[in-house]
Amino acid sequence: MMYHQKAIVTRPAAVNTAGMEGCFVTITAAGAVTPAAANTAAASVYGLLNSCTDEVGGLVSVVLPGCDGIHAALVASDSAAVTDGALLVLAAGGKVKVGSTGTVVAVACGAAAAGELVPVRIVEPRTAA
Repeated sequence: MMYHQKAIVTRPAAVNTAGMEGCFVTITAAGAVTPAAANTAAASVYGLLNSCTDEVGGLVSVVLPGCDGIHAALVASDSAAVTDGALLVLAAGGKVKVGSTGTVVAVACGAAAAGELVPVRIVEPRTAA
């Protein structure tokens, strides 16, 4: 049975998402997306912001976990340098950082410094201990 026919979906934003492209999000009870927190449980990660809006309620596009292809994730300012193949976990504001504990959301497909976009393969979120 197929639950998601589309790998990228459109949803309303619960907050102003301007400048948050490449951040992971959760979905509210009202069906709007909001940035994930560093301690967000794996089952609550909805996807990766692909397009943003400066309007609350404005539409954004979200790449769902497991979507084929290479996407861009925003590296947190407190992250170590990202290297190709590094596991990336959630950081504050839905950004990612290099880590072996936390909620794993992506694997780096290139290198990037803190504050930059890094090419990633989005994975099904899981908790790493």
